[in-house]
Amino acid sequence: WSLSLFDTVSGGAGHVLRIEEHLDLVLAAALRRVSACECGSETSCYGCLRSYGNQRDHDDLSRSAAEQILSRLMAGVGPIDAAHTVEAASDTSPVVTAPGLDFA
Repeated sequence: WSLSLFDTVSGGAGHVLRIEEHLDLVLAAALRRVSACECGSETSCYGCLRSYGNQRDHDDLSRSAAEQILSRLMAGVGPIDAAHTVEAASDTSPVVTAPGLDFA
């Protein structure tokens, strides 16, 4: 697994460093958020994954996919089920997508 984080503030504001220092807590908080939400498992809502910034992806956001990805990131094991992957446009290997998470 790999996860790339970037700070959108010119010169950086230090957010990525703080997230990196506490990545286990950040992932645990995200997992609690998607696990406890009451919206449908194959959809999402503004309480778990949706935001104004990702509105173009709302139809593709899946709470169960986010829960699976976060659980496996925390455990550091296992592939993502085929249902939660897409084929890369220029490659034939599957790429994990989590559009509700603003990790690039």
